[in-house]
Amino acid sequence: MYAISKFSVTHPVLVNLLTVVIVLVGTITFFLLPREIFPYVSTDVIFVETLNPRASADEVEKSITVLLEEEISEVRGIKKMHSTTVEGRSVIILDVETDNMGVTLDKVRRDVETQVEEVTPDLPLEAEKPIVREFVFDVPIMGVSISGAVDEHILKETAHFLKDEIKKIPGVSDINLIGERDEEIWVEIDPLRLYGYGLTLEDVRNAVAMGGLDLAAGLARGTEQEFIVRTKELYTNADDLNRVVLKANREGGRVLVQDIADVKDTFEEATTLGRVNGERSITLDIKQRPGSDTLKITRDVKERLAELEDDLPYGISASYNREIAFMVRERLELLTRNGLLGLVLCLALLRFFLSGRMAMITGLGIPFALMGGLIFMKFMGISLNMISMFSLIMVLGMLVDDGIVVAENTHRYLEKGIDPLTAAIRGSGEVFWSVIAAVATTITAFAPMLFMSGIMGKFCRQIPMVVIFALLASLVEALLVLPVHLAEWSKPNNWKGIWRREPEEMKKNPGFVMRAVAPVGALWQYSGELFDRSPISPNFWFRPLLRGYTRFLVVALRYRYISLLMAFMVAGGIITFAKFHLKFELFKNDDIPVFFINVETPPGTRLEETEKSMVKIENYLKTLPDNYIDAIISRVGVMEDMSTMTMNFGSYRGQIIVDLSEAGERPGLSGQDILDEVRDNMPEIPEIVKTEYQVDSGGPPTGSPVNLRVSGEDYEKLIPIAKEVKQYLETVNGVKDIKDDFEWGKEEFQIDIDRKKASDLGLDVASVAKEVRNAFAGGLATTFTRSREEVEIHVKFPVEYRTSLENIRLMKFRNKDGDLVPFKNFAQVAYGQGISVIHRWNQRKTITVSADVDTDILTSTEVNQMLMGRYGFRSSKDPSITFDYAGENEDTQEAMTSLKLAFIPAMFLNYTIIATVFNSFIQPLVVMSAIPLALLGVVIGLMVHGEPMGFMAMLGAVALVGIVVNDSIILLDFVNKARLRGMSRWHSLLWASKTRVRPIVLTTLTTIGGLMPMLTGLTGTSTFLVPMAISLV
Repeated sequence: MYAISKFSVTHPVLVNLLTVVIVLVGTITFFLLPREIFPYVSTDVIFVETLNPRASADEVEKSITVLLEEEISEVRGIKKMHSTTVEGRSVIILDVETDNMGVTLDKVRRDVETQVEEVTPDLPLEAEKPIVREFVFDVPIMGVSISGAVDEHILKETAHFLKDEIKKIPGVSDINLIGERDEEIWVEIDPLRLYGYGLTLEDVRNAVAMGGLDLAAGLARGTEQEFIVRTKELYTNADDLNRVVLKANREGGRVLVQDIADVKDTFEEATTLGRVNGERSITLDIKQRPGSDTLKITRDVKERLAELEDDLPYGISASYNREIAFMVRERLELLTRNGLLGLVLCLALLRFFLSGRMAMITGLGIPFALMGGLIFMKFMGISLNMISMFSLIMVLGMLVDDGIVVAENTHRYLEKGIDPLTAAIRGSGEVFWSVIAAVATTITAFAPMLFMSGIMGKFCRQIPMVVIFALLASLVEALLVLPVHLAEWSKPNNWKGIWRREPEEMKKNPGFVMRAVAPVGALWQYSGELFDRSPISPNFWFRPLLRGYTRFLVVALRYRYISLLMAFMVAGGIITFAKFHLKFELFKNDDIPVFFINVETPPGTRLEETEKSMVKIENYLKTLPDNYIDAIISRVGVMEDMSTMTMNFGSYRGQIIVDLSEAGERPGLSGQDILDEVRDNMPEIPEIVKTEYQVDSGGPPTGSPVNLRVSGEDYEKLIPIAKEVKQYLETVNGVKDIKDDFEWGKEEFQIDIDRKKASDLGLDVASVAKEVRNAFAGGLATTFTRSREEVEIHVKFPVEYRTSLENIRLMKFRNKDGDLVPFKNFAQVAYGQGISVIHRWNQRKTITVSADVDTDILTSTEVNQMLMGRYGFRSSKDPSITFDYAGENEDTQEAMTSLKLAFIPAMFLNYTIIATVFNSFIQPLVVMSAIPLALLGVVIGLMVHGEPMGFMAMLGAVALVGIVVNDSIILLDFVNKARLRGMSRWHSLLWASKTRVRPIVLTTLTTIGGLMPMLTGLTGTSTFLVPMAISLV
């Protein structure tokens, strides 16, 4: 298309203005883009959470979880349904599968809400309304912990004050308070005095509830005004409750609450506790809005807290922990250093193969394309994160490929003595369609990644977006901007150089862009002249190299069948070797900024006792060198599962978050090294029955490396099979941290009611169960508001009466006739043990066996294959029991399927584009014959670097499909043109290969040069991204 080239060359002012605008706007955009570690990812997961305080896990499952699951299962678009039921809580997790037929995440959520509304009336009266929400992967960007030897009310008020202040900061979406307890008033009733007055707990609860009503009694109309009549009897403190009348007689005798109970103004019984560096604390977990700047929010939070420091009560201190800002800064700086060094390498390679002026003209295309890509990123809402930054680095060397082809072809015409303007038009016009085809094939290789499914596809979706935008910008630069610069700056062999022109000549041909960079150009020109005289200049070595290549090519073409046979033999040998020695690992990441120590004491252990056990671990961690750890954050009663991003509760559970210091403070020591040291030297603590260590995967949230679900209808059948699987895994070398998620619960008081006797005595089972629950777990009487907080009033027995079977036997219950009936007349009670947590998968009970692997010995794929070979998908002992291979294996299968589906259309689109350009069905196959050799290079690269094949490496291989055919397209285009001029097949191949060897080698080396700093780790590296860089190199 010579017309487009002619238009740009004859309108240099317009083109140069466009260049300046793009570069300036792009530079400004770079500083405006928000910065974060990873992009925001929608998980397509819906949570349905229902609370039924103080109900057992078994009770919650039967009365809530099962009912909701049956109703929700009718909703279209739900791919998987799994639930976790614990004491007082039911959580149902729905994996949604969207499509193009009207099934969207919002529609599924609305449908689920409708189904939940229908079944809500059937749930227990004590249960709260189910909450339906979308699960968002929003890890806190930092924690602010406040601690001190002060009253808990003061600590809590301070936490709420700081929360209100921090929420005002732009970009902060939510703040969770960890370790906070709600205020409550307990009416602890002496059962002996209670029954002595002929009362029951329900009588007291009703009296307290009625005494705190705030009722409107109607409307009173005066002569000129109307008034609302209101009975206002709200409680404000414990003293108000003491004066509540429970019973009165005609003689004026009254029984007050204070006659039978001790009223305490206190806090709820702790279900979780927070500790920071060994002190009780309340931690503010701060989350950011999607697309906001992590570094700016962190800086603003610290500045605001510094301003408020003098306003904090005496004795309270604030500290930071789990701060990911330094990780964001460190990784983005790393990628920036890699990118700048890659840019320098690309420019050096250009200068090494081309003349000084041609290298500089071509190199100007890199900043233009990068700035254009940044502008597109701003419009598309893409932040500066590890994925987008890596995408820019990955495409860095490709951005000059099309420019090299245009510049080198123009240079051929200049060497023939043709004037610069004509040479620029001919040089760019001649390769116009082949350059477009080359860029298009690269784009089509990346484009199918946009449609990859699952969380993996969403996580990496920014890679093709950024690459495509940058390549389009480079194409505009190569076909519109570059010809103008070539025409302005270039001269035939008698060229004197723009910075050595006479003033009059400069006025005649001003060269706007070149004058703007004249000082730099002068320095470049001077150094170029020195370089041209040195032995490493292309003037000295390129012609001998070309002669040697030509001789080798002649031999290869003469003995082409032997050459092909040797190539196939080498390829077959490498593939065979790789089949047995190249491992697969979904994500590899040795960068561990934080790790988690999850502990469990025997079920039923009180929260305070679990805390004492965790203090012993904290004390050991404090003995480590000071440069190892920044902060130790402990959570008692709650444990976050990092593989599933779910919370597990229980007084016997605890989690210690070990926040490691920055890598620069512990040179030569990785996070994994510290974790291994802690694991190996952790002292034995008798009270702790289970300890496990978790780290972030370094990528999107995935399950455990080994994750086998055993599903059925009866735990009695599931438990022995799960135990057998664990015993087998213990025999496999390299498998560690083996566990299952089945847990026996606390010891229970199991009441056996004789229904016939109860009925004969005028009692119903529901009333008896409710009275027992009120006595031992506490019955909610009413609530009132104090200082913006809702305070609950609970009626129950004192703690000394809640720990013995005998006290249940002393209880009395009011029958329909109003008489009190002793417990022993109709029921018996004994010790038993229930289940702490009930897991269900697609409406069936399940036990999940999970484990970690030592990737130096074997991979998760190998372990899962062993399990499949041994157990299959259905139990041979009981066909009703099934096996599902979940976790990382499930994610791996989904990722691989998506990559295969992406690879097929990429190949087809490449074929279509090449066939269209060459108007041939056969020639595209010739061009695409380079793809198998490129994939072979991927295997060799991974084996040489000792890296496993993984998701990122596979992603790089798919992208490589479009890159490797580019040089072949240009080469074949020149072969065809030579044939049209009458050359024989032999001579046309030799001529085209000799003519295109320099741009082919140069485009390959610039692509490698852009990625080389990351690959070699010259300025630091990220193991998460290295496999993809290896594939592309």
